[in-house]
Amino acid sequence: MLNAYKFVDFPSAKYIHQYDEARKRMIGFLYARPDVKSLYEFGSVGAPGLSDLDLAVVLDAKPKEDISKYLSVPNIPPSVNQMMAGGTLMVFKSIDFVDIMMWDDVNLNLLHGSEHNIRKLSEDEKQYVELCRVVDWLPDRCSRLIEVIKTKHVPVQRTVGYLYSTAHSLKRIIRILGQSDVNWDSFITTVNKIRSSWFNYTMEEIQEILIEAVFNGINVSFSALRFFGEYCANKHLYSNCPVPNAYLKIKGTLEFRFVDLKHVSSEYALTHSRPTKIVIPVPDLFYQHFLIYGSVDGRIGSVLNKNISPVFCGQDRGKINPELNIVLIKRMTLANSMAQFLYANNFRRGLFKFGWYYIPPGDSEVNGRQCETR
Repeated sequence: MLNAYKFVDFPSAKYIHQYDEARKRMIGFLYARPDVKSLYEFGSVGAPGLSDLDLAVVLDAKPKEDISKYLSVPNIPPSVNQMMAGGTLMVFKSIDFVDIMMWDDVNLNLLHGSEHNIRKLSEDEKQYVELCRVVDWLPDRCSRLIEVIKTKHVPVQRTVGYLYSTAHSLKRIIRILGQSDVNWDSFITTVNKIRSSWFNYTMEEIQEILIEAVFNGINVSFSALRFFGEYCANKHLYSNCPVPNAYLKIKGTLEFRFVDLKHVSSEYALTHSRPTKIVIPVPDLFYQHFLIYGSVDGRIGSVLNKNISPVFCGQDRGKINPELNIVLIKRMTLANSMAQFLYANNFRRGLFKFGWYYIPPGDSEVNGRQCETR
């Protein structure tokens, strides 16, 4: 079975001092730029060789005209690009960056420049933002794993990252639910072992372990997605009014189909997907979640709204928990502001969330533009 898969982009052994050197190079690279207010690292390097260096720059509200060219991939020091491993340098303006917790509970490490006073969420906001992170992120992780199986193409380092991110989403669901599942726990343990022991495996072991983990990840992801949908329905966070044939196009090769909970399964995804079109069954009550996002006009919300069907109407606001509705609007308002800043300064990438709907200057609007985001 393994012969059917093409494995590419294997991680190479890296050492902590290489990450330290890349940080220093990036600091030196930015030192002469007064329009760069800060350089931050997201998270930490937990598994050298597998972990990417996740970096973000915070810019002045009106940076110099050459800023997008200066921060482009070809211009960044090669050692930094190597440790970022193809990841995107995130770009913010200060007024948006201070609200980053509205999108993600990132662990921020200031590497250069001035410290920003990050706004803390209220307890109610934390509750709803945690929920949004699951609904936004877990279906996407499902799609990445299904894509590996259907295309038979395995970008090894990214696939390990997808598995780790899936395990992270499962941990979040466990915290929200206050309970776990033996299969979820087993998958999380397996992913942690893969990361900690990666460079001890033979090539053949790596391939076998990875494909087995991807299949397990698909099964537990859909199990968790279905269970979480039931939880949200029982909590009356979304209206349980089914909308026939509702869908959301994420990019040309990915579609979320909003279906009854009983159809949210790995079998549905594997049966309906093909190499050129990945189809992910998502609990139909989450249609309202993305619908509210699409109701917020702007560079991201408006593109999302053109890719969801049926489209938003005013009555849809009444079908969702009012406090959750407010948080969704805040999140998309922030994403729109981030995207507008990138667009105004000629960046082609760098959006923290919903990067696949960002259309850079000069690009036509064809289902948005795909780029990796966190």
